[in-house]
Amino acid sequence: MPGGLASSRWAAKPNRIEKNRCLRSSSRSSSTSLSLWGSQTDNFLLQLECRLSPEQEYSRLLKIIARLNWKLPFLKQGYSIAVDCVGKEQAQIEACEVQFKLDFHEFYMLIERALVRLMAIFGIIIKGNGILVDGNFKMNENPANKMSQDAAERPIHHWYHANVLTALEDPKNPLNTIFGTPEVRKQLLRAKDLRNRWKNIDEAEPEKFKPPPLSAYNLEQIVQTILTAIEHAHEVAAEYIRKNGGEPANGTSEAASQQDWEFMVDAMDWETV
Repeated sequence: MPGGLASSRWAAKPNRIEKNRCLRSSSRSSSTSLSLWGSQTDNFLLQLECRLSPEQEYSRLLKIIARLNWKLPFLKQGYSIAVDCVGKEQAQIEACEVQFKLDFHEFYMLIERALVRLMAIFGIIIKGNGILVDGNFKMNENPANKMSQDAAERPIHHWYHANVLTALEDPKNPLNTIFGTPEVRKQLLRAKDLRNRWKNIDEAEPEKFKPPPLSAYNLEQIVQTILTAIEHAHEVAAEYIRKNGGEPANGTSEAASQQDWEFMVDAMDWETV
């Protein structure tokens, strides 16, 4: 997809969403049965009650993609600057690399948010302690059986980010045919690995934790593969909304609207990074 998402034929069109929808509290009967989720927290139950409609999720998806469109050329430019070491002192090289690492971390978080919004259109909910797919809540596997002690002690918000990719592997996920393909999955894991390595490098011991140089990664392939998959998934999501009697946002005329962007900077809208 030459030019990335910036050259695609669609752009964000905001839908007005009630600002106070999820601020209203409601009393729940003690007889309410929620055995599907077991002993979930009141916060989780409130989030389920305040779920957006597929059309609203789609509108927010388009806004996230608009941000990806905006950041993409700057990410590419930053990468070119960071890998160009000719005539630079070591301190300058390291400074440029740090700035690009921050750029990539922010870009990956937008990709992740796009994936979460895409799945939400189909009623798939990602949580730190599990995934709700097709009406079934799948708890995280017992780390004692499957993972290292280090992983077992990982904070729950770290599991959230892992669960985003895990949900895409589920055959019941309608987006599995797109994001579950070998090449797309490979590049998603590659991007997540880079995001994690760069995010945690300050906490690691240098002699035990030294990621490869930036030049070792094909940034163009990683980013373009993922963005192409997101564009394909956007079309699938739009068709799903139409089949269910809805009307997805479309057109470029409202891309510059200043309405309903609050969620992009609302700390309550996203899991702790």
